[in-house]
Amino acid sequence: MVDNGVNLRIGRRQDAVMPFIGKIDEAQVYDRALTAQEIQTLYNGPVLPPPDPSVFGEMALPFSMPDVAVDISLLHTGEVIFWKGQNNGTSTPTNVYLWNPVTQVFTQVTNALTNIFCAGHAILADGRLFVAGGHDNGSGILGEDDANIFDPISRTWSPAAKMAYKRWYPSVTTLADGKMLVTSGGIDSFTNIAGVPEIYDPANNSWTQLNNADLDIPFYPYTFLLPSGKIVDAGSDEHPYETKVLDINTQTWTTIDPNVVDGGSAVMYAPGKIMKSGTAIANPNSGVLTAATTYVIDMNQPNPVWRQTAPMNNPRGFHTLTLLPDGSVLASGGSKMATNQNLSQAVFELEVWSPVTETWTKMASIKNPRFYHSSALLLPDGKVLISGSGNSSGVNQLNGEIYSPAYLFKGPRPTITSAPTTITYNSLFSVSSPNASNISKVTLMRPGSMTHTINYSQSILDLPFSVNGNNLDVQAPLDGNYAAPGYYMLFIIDNQGVPSVASFVKI
Repeated sequence: MVDNGVNLRIGRRQDAVMPFIGKIDEAQVYDRALTAQEIQTLYNGPVLPPPDPSVFGEMALPFSMPDVAVDISLLHTGEVIFWKGQNNGTSTPTNVYLWNPVTQVFTQVTNALTNIFCAGHAILADGRLFVAGGHDNGSGILGEDDANIFDPISRTWSPAAKMAYKRWYPSVTTLADGKMLVTSGGIDSFTNIAGVPEIYDPANNSWTQLNNADLDIPFYPYTFLLPSGKIVDAGSDEHPYETKVLDINTQTWTTIDPNVVDGGSAVMYAPGKIMKSGTAIANPNSGVLTAATTYVIDMNQPNPVWRQTAPMNNPRGFHTLTLLPDGSVLASGGSKMATNQNLSQAVFELEVWSPVTETWTKMASIKNPRFYHSSALLLPDGKVLISGSGNSSGVNQLNGEIYSPAYLFKGPRPTITSAPTTITYNSLFSVSSPNASNISKVTLMRPGSMTHTINYSQSILDLPFSVNGNNLDVQAPLDGNYAAPGYYMLFIIDNQGVPSVASFVKI
């Protein structure tokens, strides 16, 4: 049998008109016809054991969700907020939902102010969700100049001051002083881009335009705050291009690496260190074949350049890279070609990237295809919610799946018995745990806020610590360049690589 790259289906036709009723407990695929004796031996042999979850992790069964999770964020209350919005420019309010991972309860928190379809968003320093742009409610011609804020405590939306420019597909980055940088976004067409970055000051509800930094960059750029306080643009959701850095103080862009390196999703896996993989896609149904390529860049070096590392095991576009508490990166979803219709091109197998070996390892598989408009989000218990796909085109996936990474099956979890609710920069704070003597790592992880393959808020920082009986004396981040002010998940990880359930702390 020749491998033509198309998924093998057992038990149903591709149109699912004649589904298989029941379960398959074992399947083995060969690249040749077996003899009658070989078939008889297999039939009489033992059933293969299930995959070891301590090696591959484990997928829970999908659960129903009330809408497609196109935009999704983790709030410091532990709840997840998500929405899809409308892509036709109507004045219909955006149906927004909260999901409680503990109680499994969904609560509708409609935004009646703006159609926040294809907006940008990130978490403010006080824990509220900031949303910039969206789809124009009046004319229906792409961009929106609205900004909205969701308060997770009162569960209400409120308008912020309007931007100077309408923006559709913008990126939002939380800065070291708690202000919000907004870049890119379509004004009234796919080619008329808002090139002037804007900064929102939540203290006085005002905007400042960086007019001297006017630069048209593709939609949903991969922007990250560097330890230097500058902003790196490491590519975008739709197009590869040269890597640049923005100095906000001088309002200047500087080309760091002129070589164009593609990537369909990106993540800053350590301060100033970025990894991206796969293929950026502008047209979700263009049929372009995706790649498995992986690149890293260290922005802490004097002359940083992209360096190619071992590829993923699967080519991917529309996938999501998610930071895990142990410092590794999960790749989920995506497709082998640019399509939102051909389900045979879906990549179901998860992969985890090690920043130590710079290699990918195959993990468990998701149950549903996750194409364009899919999402993934780390939860406080160390598991990952994988959802979304569809909405404007393709099959709507009104469901979520929970992945438990392999580290959750390597032994009992360490526990945090007490931790501060607030910490200050460049100070020591204490974390109590009966497992203190076995702890190998303490990490701070900013709750994620993502859409369209890019997570605006997720970041990770390993904190130095010493053991003092049942206490860990931990060194807080140096300043806001390493960890922008706001809420973080605090994980402790034992010498087997098993993380605790996170405690939320505010810097």
